[in-house]
Amino acid sequence: MKPRPTIFASSSRRPHNRAAGFTLVEMIVVIGIILILLGLMLPTVRALSDQAKKRQTRIMLLNAAAMLRELNQANQLATLPLFTAPITAPQNVGADGADRNAAAVQTTRAVMNALLALPANQTAFGQLPSDGWQNDGTGPVLLDGWGHPIIFVPAPGMTATVGGIATTVVSSHRGNAADAANRPYFASAGPDANFRTADDNVYSFDP
Repeated sequence: MKPRPTIFASSSRRPHNRAAGFTLVEMIVVIGIILILLGLMLPTVRALSDQAKKRQTRIMLLNAAAMLRELNQANQLATLPLFTAPITAPQNVGADGADRNAAAVQTTRAVMNALLALPANQTAFGQLPSDGWQNDGTGPVLLDGWGHPIIFVPAPGMTATVGGIATTVVSSHRGNAADAANRPYFASAGPDANFRTADDNVYSFDP
């Protein structure tokens, strides 16, 4: 008796594989989560950036103050324009600001020329980053972390006229420039490029 051939039954029903990839709804959800995370991170990133710029500004101010002390130790402080009256605080020393080349900035260039007459200060200046200063041909001026000019302020300080009234922004308390707590000094207008808003100004001393 011959064996019967084995018959294999085939099924037309095959498992259906889901197409790979995200659906539109899933993509929208993922994008939404990413946007929320970015929104949470931006303030932190901005704060870290501001802190870095402030540290850079402090370093430039300390370098300027060191040059001033070097000049004082060489008994050549009298070569600086040490005014007996306060200067007018520049209002906008930003890249396109109206006070970018104000009298206070031009005076600072003259002061820097006097400071750089000393070999020790020339050496210190040569070690500064190339983007940390600017020279228009009349003399260099140091730049803060925001790219704004750092200005020289005489011992009487800076004043700003608000509503017709002259208000002192920052002034000196004693007259001995050899003391780090005394003026003349150097100042940065901070992120707003406005020396008259003293709340964010940075100085080469702690006011």
